[in-house]
Amino acid sequence: LKFILTGTQPLAPATVLEFAVKSKSGDQAHIVYHVPPSVAPTLASIDPTSLKIGQSTTVTLKGTGFLPEGIMLLFDPSADLTAGTIQFTSSKEIKFDLAVAATAAEGQRSLRVISPSGASAQTLKFTVSK
Repeated sequence: LKFILTGTQPLAPATVLEFAVKSKSGDQAHIVYHVPPSVAPTLASIDPTSLKIGQSTTVTLKGTGFLPEGIMLLFDPSADLTAGTIQFTSSKEIKFDLAVAATAAEGQRSLRVISPSGASAQTLKFTVSK
C-alpha cells in the first residue's frame, strides 16, 4: 500500500498520524506514522547586521529549516532588546521587528534560532551602536 499525504504547511515534529484504510474487497489496515523530530535550523545571514540604539527595524534571517510555528529567538545579551512576532516567509526565511531601547549598551550581540523541538541553530552576530 502506498499513498502520498500533501498539505499547505509542514507537519509539526513528533506529531502522530493515524490512518484507517479499507480496500474495495473489505480488507482493512491501520497505519501509524510518527513525524520525526525536527532538524536544527541553520542560519546563513542576518539583515541588517547593525542596529541603532533607540530604533526599531524589521530583521530578516535567511537559512534553512524554519517552521511556520513554534520557533523561538534567543539573544545574548538580551537586555534592552524586544523582538516582535516572528513572520514565517518560507522554510528559508523569517522576519521579525526588533526594538533596541534607548538605554541599550553598544556592542556585539548574538542571535540563535530554536526549533519547536529545542534543536538550535548556530549563532549569528549583529552590532548595536549609536
